[in-house]
Amino acid sequence: MFLKEFSEPLGFRPENSLLEFGCTLGHLGAGDQMVGLREMMTKNLASSGDLIGLLGVGVGQTWSAAVLEVC
Repeated sequence: MFLKEFSEPLGFRPENSLLEFGCTLGHLGAGDQMVGLREMMTKNLASSGDLIGLLGVGVGQTWSAAVLEVC
């Protein structure tokens, strides 16, 4: 689903995502984006000026998105 629904339409590579982390952790519902953000920040995977996209999909095809800039 990730490649077809997110990566290809948005034009970014899976290696620039937390796909592998998510595959080991599993789905946390509404906590997915916050746990992913914490993973990025604790492992220093983002630097000042980087943009981070938080994407989610829920029941009934409810989509959400946020873009954060690392300070």
